[in-house]
Amino acid sequence: MHWSVPAARRVLRFLRSRGGSATTKEIAEDSGSMAVHSDVASLRCYARELGVEDPDPVRCSYQGRTANGRSIYRYRLCPELRSPVVRQLRFEACGK
Repeated sequence: MHWSVPAARRVLRFLRSRGGSATTKEIAEDSGSMAVHSDVASLRCYARELGVEDPDPVRCSYQGRTANGRSIYRYRLCPELRSPVVRQLRFEACGK
């Protein structure tokens, strides 16, 4: 699978700034992404590369619908990814 480190870092930084949770719309508005699901997939790959042990490092849950009928999804970081200290140590260990 092809994935993007810059996209993964952008999503990770934003989710951390929001306490580890945000909707697709919030992530798109912050990052300018037109494919949030792909950027989140990149974040999942990046988490595995960093050695995060949680099998689902970014959880996605359905939250309902907007007034226009569009689906609302919320992404949540696993506890291990919420900690910048843990991530930085793993990042340095990987030599990235």
